[in-house]
Amino acid sequence: LQEIEQVYARLGQACIFRISPLAHADVDALLQARGYQLQDPSLFMHRQTQPGDLQGPSIVVEQTLSQEWLEGVCHANALLPHQQVWHHTILRSIGLRCGYVSIVQNGRAVAWGLAVLERNAAGLYDVVVESQMRGRGLGRALIQGLLRWAAEQGAQNTDLQVTGGNHVAQALYASLGFEPIYGYHYRIGRRSS
Repeated sequence: LQEIEQVYARLGQACIFRISPLAHADVDALLQARGYQLQDPSLFMHRQTQPGDLQGPSIVVEQTLSQEWLEGVCHANALLPHQQVWHHTILRSIGLRCGYVSIVQNGRAVAWGLAVLERNAAGLYDVVVESQMRGRGLGRALIQGLLRWAAEQGAQNTDLQVTGGNHVAQALYASLGFEPIYGYHYRIGRRSS
């Protein structure tokens, strides 16, 4: 642990550990005792592609990341400027085939999602609906459209991650056939100066 902390200290970064069921329970207890803060409890969910996926709503899927899509996702997620920079960097670094979706109503985008294809699987990311537009079925249409696109590309499995406290999204994903596989969280130490 000290060696890992020294590496992060040399980089001037906070030390971060992702704690999944693969980690021994003592690891989480040790990090907590050393002052590492719990952050982002999340749930990994998975589903098999189903025949009905090909009958889902047809939505426009762009395969090129646009500045408008990036800005919309960042705004809807209320990312701070420094968070937007790293988010842009991460998305622009994806080397796999992607499908970017925006649902537009009254001339403006109100929901966004991303599917990343790898072999016969798809991962869904950045699924977000503007807060004032939630509860109108846009999230369901967005996921169903992404599932259709992924199935058309040959995906046999789809997975996603959802924050632990987002019970509305978890219920939506479960209603679409996603099942929880495991939970995880992060432990974050103080930034070294």
